[in-house]
This record gives sequence, structure tokens and C-alpha cells, in this order.
Amino acid sequence: MVVGFIVTELAARNRHNYRAATEESDYVAMIHGLSELASGSEPTSEIVSRAASSIREFLNLRACHFEESTSEPPLARIGPTGEVVHVGLLWPVRQIGIPGPEAEILARW
Repeated sequence: MVVGFIVTELAARNRHNYRAATEESDYVAMIHGLSELASGSEPTSEIVSRAASSIREFLNLRACHFEESTSEPPLARIGPTGEVVHVGLLWPVRQIGIPGPEAEILARW
């Protein structure tokens, strides 16, 4: 019985590690594709459109678009490490989700 339990646990961990590796490789492929597109002679509008589409797919969003300036009044802001700041306070995303129907991610060049 102990051997069966150990084999089952190893199989479950293997499946989890495989899914994580697949997600990471998809993420690296997305970044690689966007960097190749940006290093070529593609128009900026095409790069922005492709980046928005990739972000929408990667984060499982309903919509994603690029604006050159921040919104007024400020929306909830998603930081580089995934933290969300809303009206100057760190928002508990894991407990209650992203505040409001929209949030923004600042793009840095």
C-alpha cells in the first residue's frame, strides 16, 4: 500500500511539473516572438497589437489595449511582480480579485 501511495504521489507531482514547464515555455516563446518582431522593421502598431493579444491570452483577459497615457481617474495598477495597487493601497487580489472592471499595467520601454 505504501508503494502504491508513493507511486501515485510521484505521478501527480510529475503532471504538475510538466504543466508548469509547458506554461513557462509558452511564456518564453511569447517573449521571444515579440522581441523578434520588435527588432525587425514591423510597424509599431503591429507590435503593440501583437503584444496586447499575447498579454490578453497569457493573463486570460477579456480585453487588452494600449494607451499612451495613464487613465484619469487612476485605475487599479498591476505591478511588475503581480501586486495590485488601488488608490495608493496594496490590494488583496488573492482574497477578493482585481477591483473594478478594468486595471492597468504600466509599460516601460
